[in-house]
Amino acid sequence: MIAYNLILICIDLLLLFLSITVYLFLLWKLIRKDPDFPIKFYGILVINNTFEFIFIITEYFIVRLPFFNVLNEWYINMKTFPGMLYGLSVYLPCIIGFGHLTQVINRFVIIKFPLSFDKIFNKWLIGGLFVLQFSFPSVIMLWCWNETGVVSFVEDDSTTILELQNYKKQYNSIIFGICSIIVSCAACCFFGIWSFILVVKMRQGNNATQLRREINLFVFVSFEILAQILLIIAAVIQVVSGYLTYNPSVYNIALHLYPFCEDLLCLVNGLILLITCQTVRTRYIAFYKKLLLCNRFSSKKAKPAAQLSSNRIK
Repeated sequence: MIAYNLILICIDLLLLFLSITVYLFLLWKLIRKDPDFPIKFYGILVINNTFEFIFIITEYFIVRLPFFNVLNEWYINMKTFPGMLYGLSVYLPCIIGFGHLTQVINRFVIIKFPLSFDKIFNKWLIGGLFVLQFSFPSVIMLWCWNETGVVSFVEDDSTTILELQNYKKQYNSIIFGICSIIVSCAACCFFGIWSFILVVKMRQGNNATQLRREINLFVFVSFEILAQILLIIAAVIQVVSGYLTYNPSVYNIALHLYPFCEDLLCLVNGLILLITCQTVRTRYIAFYKKLLLCNRFSSKKAKPAAQLSSNRIK
């Protein structure tokens, strides 16, 4: 168990560090209005990344720290917590899934209608997708808003568990959350497969330049779809083995795999973006290389000034 905890924490820290550096880099490029980083794709990506970070933080409070047996006394003394925090841990993966759908539709439109992209993927479509993203799974937050979360333990007192006092609403929230992600994932698969067919046709045609430009980001969003599918599989196995047909061994395996599926959904995007997109990778390396050189130059320049100041004091 200690080895598992250390492996998961190390992976989380490494991926979180890389994700934050990519996040800050993209944010800087959007602020500077870099034409190589269109806001209609990378702006949506940054917004989604923000909720991914919030989700990981929420998961550490609700699931991972108790699962690691960290801060047990603090959790014991807390006894109860706002149920909306539990609802947030179920709600956030849903809006992340619908955020990925927005990115997939963005790639589909630019591949299918390259000349009419700005007219089709306009503020009204983006606004409608955002409304769908946040409103569709909001029933989870309504169920959990006034509920009370309680701290409990498994039978051998080895693991702390944070759950809702109202078991029925907890179960309904989890089922609705899984269904929401399935809906967004199914829509992502539909537009993703359609986009793939279009890409194959472009490969056979004379649109090689456009193909090279768009296929990298298409591969990136395809990985996001795969991450959703893996999360759904892990969640369904966990619910079936833990709630419907109790199977401790299967449930325990699913419980240990689920955090890695969450990391695939939320923390691997930065790494995949750097791998799949040469433009992002090149500009990212140049950005931080320049930043490090500037800091090194500033520190070297400051040293003689400090020595001169000390000589004057003497």
